[in-house]
Amino acid sequence: MVEAIVSFAVQRLGDALIKEAVSLRGVHEQVEQLGNELRRMLCFLKDADSKEQQGDELVRNWVSEIRDVAYDSEDVIDKYVLKVASRERGCIMNFLIKSACIINTRKHQYKVSKEIQSILTKLQNISDSRVTYDIKCIRDEETPSVVESQKLQQLRRSYPHVEDEDVIGLEKHTSELIAELTKEEERRCVISIIGVGGLGKTTLAKTVYRQNIVKNHFQFCAWTFVSQRCSKRDILKEILKNASLLSQELKEIEDKNEEDLVQLLYKYLQDKRYLVVLDDIWSSEAWDILSPAFPNGVKGSKVLLTTRNKEVALRSDPWSLHLEPRLLTDEESWCLLCKKALPTTNMAETSISPGLQKIGREIVRMCGGLPLGVTVLGGFLATKKTDITEWEIVQRNMNTHMNRGPNGVMGILSLSYNDLPHHLKPCFLYLSCFPEDCEIPVRKLIQLWTAEGFIPQLNGDTMEDLAEQEYLTELIQRCMVQVSEKSLAGRVKTCRLHDLMRDLCLLRAREENFLDIRDQEVADSPTTHWRLRRLAVHKDQQRYISLEKSSYLRLRTLVYCPNQNSYLFHNVQLHHQNLKLLRVLDLRGVYDDTGSTTRQIGKLVHLRYLGLTNIRIGRISPGIGNLRYLQTLDLSGYFGTVPKTIQKMEQLRHLHLYSGQKHLQIGNLINLQTLKWVTAGRWMTKGGLIRMTNLRKLGICGLLGSELEEILDSIVHRSTDHNPLRSLYLHLDLPNPEFFPSMERLSQCHNLHKLSLSGFCKENYFKFPRNITKLTLAWTCFFQDPWADLQHLLNLKYLDMRSAYNGEELVCKAKGFPQLQHLHLKKLPHLKQFRVHKGGMPNLKHLKISNCSKLVMLPRGLKFVTTIQKLEINNMPLDFQARVSKKGADWYKVRHISSITLKVEPETIIF
Repeated sequence: MVEAIVSFAVQRLGDALIKEAVSLRGVHEQVEQLGNELRRMLCFLKDADSKEQQGDELVRNWVSEIRDVAYDSEDVIDKYVLKVASRERGCIMNFLIKSACIINTRKHQYKVSKEIQSILTKLQNISDSRVTYDIKCIRDEETPSVVESQKLQQLRRSYPHVEDEDVIGLEKHTSELIAELTKEEERRCVISIIGVGGLGKTTLAKTVYRQNIVKNHFQFCAWTFVSQRCSKRDILKEILKNASLLSQELKEIEDKNEEDLVQLLYKYLQDKRYLVVLDDIWSSEAWDILSPAFPNGVKGSKVLLTTRNKEVALRSDPWSLHLEPRLLTDEESWCLLCKKALPTTNMAETSISPGLQKIGREIVRMCGGLPLGVTVLGGFLATKKTDITEWEIVQRNMNTHMNRGPNGVMGILSLSYNDLPHHLKPCFLYLSCFPEDCEIPVRKLIQLWTAEGFIPQLNGDTMEDLAEQEYLTELIQRCMVQVSEKSLAGRVKTCRLHDLMRDLCLLRAREENFLDIRDQEVADSPTTHWRLRRLAVHKDQQRYISLEKSSYLRLRTLVYCPNQNSYLFHNVQLHHQNLKLLRVLDLRGVYDDTGSTTRQIGKLVHLRYLGLTNIRIGRISPGIGNLRYLQTLDLSGYFGTVPKTIQKMEQLRHLHLYSGQKHLQIGNLINLQTLKWVTAGRWMTKGGLIRMTNLRKLGICGLLGSELEEILDSIVHRSTDHNPLRSLYLHLDLPNPEFFPSMERLSQCHNLHKLSLSGFCKENYFKFPRNITKLTLAWTCFFQDPWADLQHLLNLKYLDMRSAYNGEELVCKAKGFPQLQHLHLKKLPHLKQFRVHKGGMPNLKHLKISNCSKLVMLPRGLKFVTTIQKLEINNMPLDFQARVSKKGADWYKVRHISSITLKVEPETIIF
């Protein structure tokens, strides 16, 4: 991680030289020199994290000193820029005052010059100490760390003949793998087992590898352990030693070079049906090195990989099976724990005491279904037999027991962390600021990463695109972050950390003073380190949070994030003098009737991200306009008026409001990518919207006819192929429905995927964008069947109609709605029937019908829609419900649906 911290400090110094050239006058050369010295230090930090973890105390201290210097470098520049900026804002055109400001600025230049010189001296001393204390260059090949690494590799080495006796939850995967391995396909296939460390990938591979049906299917089988230190020569030699070669040939192997070994193995395998298992392969480069040795062979030849990185699987063979073993259920985890901890107990005959069973089940629940975690704890508990007191002690000290030795859970998971590129390490550690089991919104996460400066500004893609498409994607591919929910367009909406991965994340973040969590009164916490950079407060019961102490002077991030379901409001006292270097401030569920909190916030001029969600504040101070660096302003849940001074935030990229804000002056915020929800007004008609060429998400309320014309002109005015708009919400408020502008121009927005229309519309004025995936129509009151056009949208996956249609019939023809997965019909007061012809809606998964009082029955065509998994009937007439029940007239249409819910407030029937 220290490499990431130093690299990050170098980047910050470089950014300061570019963006704050005026503010840094007088110390420009010293800042440049400091950046150069830190850049040289990076040359000695290659693989520093792994060496630290292997117990080299000298290196650990040396690296810690470099980290602290990097932090100090960042601090001194930020403080200086802050001071100069505040002086310049305070200057008025009065000669004496202006002269005093110049004198003060020079004093600060002198002070910062002295501080930088002190840091440079520290760097020189750190560099000299490498020689004084004989600290080897971390890149050196023959250092003790390499020996330790080899020992660790040997400890983790897998052997197919070593049987894992206690295998739980792999039966389905075993059958699936055996079937795939024994297929006789024409080409050589590469099958992959993918997952985070400790998930049971190697156990599954060994279980399949030892099966007689597999052994007998292949003429040659070989198993080799690859690891992070992939030695092509050693791997090829190991595979060849599995071959039935003469002893003389085995001796010759030792003398051959890599190319000769490749040719020898290739020649040996080309006339055989073979299976080669490459266990624990980490990178695509490793596969590229080894793949030339594996020919197509006889029909049905296979290579089986286990890997933590999905990219390896896709690179090796994108068309074959990529199997991701699931986590164990609580019951499976309990069974595995019993087999490991109570190996002599016959569970069928001997009952385990209720007290011991309760503690044991709580322990396995804390393992989050990770087989390695259950196995490690089970082995430890086996030494405690059935002593309930001992088991309680283990439960209280879970982290200690999980972290024992290199083969412990944290040791295995740490390998994935150590293997991360340095630019991804801070992104990963940042995830620990979210509460345990939290569904992390990707939109928010990316905006936080960007505000922190983790994402570089490159030509072409936006920082948000780079963060999503490369940074987050790689963390997911490496199985360090789990996908929770995807959008209909296939983008990740929410993600999460496995509980044990989060423990590792928080452990490393604390070690580096990168981030810490507080679950108690912050001001009274004695453990806060004075160099701490980020603090997350997770507490529901605490009603008062104060940050008065000087130990928070170096904070860059403060996140106050109580339980998502909490309805309590908390009083948070901020003191800008102690938080003046903050870049991220995220407050949720706070109250401040006097407005003192937002007055303090207006002085935190380094802020890039400000979240005030679900807050109870009398008013937001106009001083918020001082936040000239702000990139994200999230006021979701704030009902008050937003001050006009936000027009000064020219760097603002994302503006989230709770409801339509009137009289905002935002026409000069041309860098906005997100604007939700704002009321139409003069800012729009004066050309403000047309200059917002980067908008991706736009939500506008209270649109009149002329304003609707303006917004359509502004949206369609841009190049249709490069129009970045992805999501559009329009709430129409037309006092004269007869005057309705044509909406056909929306069809030119080829990148628009999400559209929501609310308010009276005329359907014959519409032509919907061809690439739309999600469509919501509310109170549009169409009189003609809108399905006549909508069912031909080839990408539409979600359709929500609420008070959207006044007609009596909806018709879906054969092949209509080819991709539709979710359909919701609500409050269609005149609808008597909707028909689905055979072949219509072939991919429908979820159908919901609510408050359609005249609807007589479900369409017959539903019986042909075999993809439906869920049917919800809410607040429908009793006759309609009776038809859908098991003995009803419509039961034959829906009996293939696995989940059917009938709900009439307050009663719910599920069958």
